[in-house]
Amino acid sequence: MTEPNPFLVYSLSGYESTAYRKCMLRVLVSDSELHAAVFDPLGNCFPRVERFSLQAGYSGLKNWQLAARIIQYAALFRQPFEQVEWIWNLQPYTLVPDLFYSDENKSEFARFISASPNDLVIQTQPACLGSIQVVYGFPKEWKAVLEECALKPQLETHYTHWLLFYAEMHLRQNNGVMVHFHDASIDIVVYRNRELQMLNTFKYQTADECLYFILLTSEQYHFDRATETLHLCGEIDSGSALFQTIAKYFADVLFLNRTSEPATGEPQGEAPNMALHYHMNLLHPAL
Repeated sequence: MTEPNPFLVYSLSGYESTAYRKCMLRVLVSDSELHAAVFDPLGNCFPRVERFSLQAGYSGLKNWQLAARIIQYAALFRQPFEQVEWIWNLQPYTLVPDLFYSDENKSEFARFISASPNDLVIQTQPACLGSIQVVYGFPKEWKAVLEECALKPQLETHYTHWLLFYAEMHLRQNNGVMVHFHDASIDIVVYRNRELQMLNTFKYQTADECLYFILLTSEQYHFDRATETLHLCGEIDSGSALFQTIAKYFADVLFLNRTSEPATGEPQGEAPNMALHYHMNLLHPAL
C-alpha cells in the first residue's frame, strides 16, 4: 500500500533523522488533521513537523482509520523515538473539582459527557495543581490505533498537556482571560483572585459568533476590557478578519508566546503561520 503523504512538512536543515533516537514524537489529533512533531529536548528544536489530513483523499474511511493507515505506513512513524506522546484535541471532555470526583463515580461523569459512554474509553487526568480532574473520552476504535505505535504512547488532552499549564503561568498572578483558537472552536480560560474560574470550549461559525462568546464570558467574570489584557493563542494571527473583529472591543490584545522559542524547520512549499502561539498545543518544549 502506498505511503500516506503529509500535506505540509517543515524540516530543519542539516538535521539527520538518525538523531531521532534521542527525540520525542508528539502527535496531535483534531477533528480533521493529525499533526506529528519531532522534538529534540537537548537541542531545544523541532527538526521535523508533518501535517496529515483526516478528511480528504480517502473516500469512505473514518478519521481513526486514516490515522491507523498513517501510523502503519508513514515513514516518520517508523523511526525509533525515545518517547511517543499523543495529545487528544477532540470532545467530549469536562472538568470536575476534586471535591466531587472519585474513581468510583467516574462512570457517572462518562454519562454526563456522552449519550453513548459505552462506545468510549474514559480517561481522567489531574489539572491545576491537582485541584481539578479532566474527564474525557475517545472512541474505542482509537485505542487500537494508539496501540499500533511501536512505543507505548502517553495520552493527554490539550487541556492538561499545555493549556492549563500556560494559563496558570501567565494568568495566575494577574486576573486575566486567555482564548485558544482551534478547529472552528475556542477554549476560554478565566482566572480571578489567582484561581481558575472557568474553562470551557465553544464552537463557532462566524467571527461575530466567536466574539459573542468572548464578550459574554468577559461580562460574566467582570473582565475590564479597557485595562486588562486579553491573551490569544492558536489558529489566529493579527492579519485575520477574526482578529480585527475581536481587537475592536479590547484595548490590549496580546499573543501568548514564550520569551525563548524553540527552533522549527523551514517549510517545504507554501505554509501557514508557524509562530509558536499559532501551534501552541504542539510546538512547545516538553513540560
